[in-house]
Amino acid sequence: YIPLVSYLVNRFLAPLPGFSIFNLLNIAVARPLHNARVNEARPSVSIIVPARNEAGNIEGVISRTPAMGSNDELIFVEGNSTDDTWETLCRLQSQYETSHRIQIARQDGEGKGDAVRKGFALANN
Repeated sequence: YIPLVSYLVNRFLAPLPGFSIFNLLNIAVARPLHNARVNEARPSVSIIVPARNEAGNIEGVISRTPAMGSNDELIFVEGNSTDDTWETLCRLQSQYETSHRIQIARQDGEGKGDAVRKGFALANN
């Protein structure tokens, strides 16, 4: 760090085209357009949760998921669990039916990717 030289390089040389790739800090400022119309309707969101041996975490997922859209849905895909994940999903689906839109399904194949694809197929949003 050289006080005067550092100031001159950072102030005048760094903003020039070609030198910006050597900068340690790049800043982008994003602001909403003043004349842009804001969409009044909130989008609907589908949240897909592959669940294998997650019986103890499912209620936390439901209770901690914030409302993101106008018609949110939680889709749980149970994947051949050895604990009581499926029973927990069934119980919580009926327990939260008035406050949350929850779908549950059992995975046909194997792996997380297969569970996510099944969740995509069930998604309504």
